[in-house]
Amino acid sequence: MTIEQARRQAQSALSTMAEGVSPNSEKKAARVRGVTLGEVFEDYLKARKSLKSGTLADYRKIMNKAFGDWQRKALSDITRDLVPHSSLICG
Repeated sequence: MTIEQARRQAQSALSTMAEGVSPNSEKKAARVRGVTLGEVFEDYLKARKSLKSGTLADYRKIMNKAFGDWQRKALSDITRDLVPHSSLICG
């Protein structure tokens, strides 16, 4: 990056902040929009350290069966319209 490019980037960031928008919050929002259902599920399992291996296996089985196609889908892309009531019943 040249000095001139750095100056332009800094000027752009300053003008964004002058408008009341935090560049850090924009970056965080972009990261959050990209979080997938599978990532959240894995984070949930990691946070629940007390789950027994059988429970973990059951959770993974249900997740793969009921939401296998959605695990790579960003949470922000999953809407009410995509979730028919019947798909919530595993059986």
